[in-house]
Amino acid sequence: EAFFNLSIASLTDPAAHCLALRRTIARRIGLPVSIGAAPSKTLAKAASEMTKGKEPGVRLIRPEETACAVASMPVERVWGIGKRTARKMLSFGIRLVPQLTARPNGWLKGHFSIREVQIADELRGLKRFPLSSQEETPQSIQVTRTSAGPLRTEDELWDGLIRHILGGTARLRRHHLAAGRMELFIRTSYFSSQSRFASSRASFSPPTDDDLACLRAGRQILSRVF
Repeated sequence: EAFFNLSIASLTDPAAHCLALRRTIARRIGLPVSIGAAPSKTLAKAASEMTKGKEPGVRLIRPEETACAVASMPVERVWGIGKRTARKMLSFGIRLVPQLTARPNGWLKGHFSIREVQIADELRGLKRFPLSSQEETPQSIQVTRTSAGPLRTEDELWDGLIRHILGGTARLRRHHLAAGRMELFIRTSYFSSQSRFASSRASFSPPTDDDLACLRAGRQILSRVF
């Protein structure tokens, strides 16, 4: 799988260019491919999936066609939306792409993560995911997981939180960063009749990527919010 920018070539007929590219790949390496062209990576992936195994093997979604092109696409088929997220969307009555893109970004951010906000924008035809293959240095690092079962005690939560913290510090070191602040947020199940949310934070001076310092801070934060 690969993404590339067609706009820099000033093509008069992008579909014809993609067809020629597909023929060249088939001729040189004998590999059948599907090609999608669209204003965003998520839409291009959707376009590629639409034409996979079909002729001519190229699907072009123009900016003015974005809404109708994915009008009947279920959210679980969208690139970047996993089964668990799709099930959660369904609990809010979001089954098809238009039902997702109709939700305001503020609502999406409050119920999901910034990733789902970006996906919704991409499905609207807005570019949110860069083409660069190089991993960009993040401004913040977030580690979130949904428990497979209920966690009822502070110690049970702490066992899972340890892995989150160590995963976060490892990512800090990989990017040669140090944390000036750590924030913990926990919530009960979205499907609970009495959903609850709690959060708290700790600051580091000087900033750190040290495992033990972050673990100590994490334990203190958890004791405050539990």
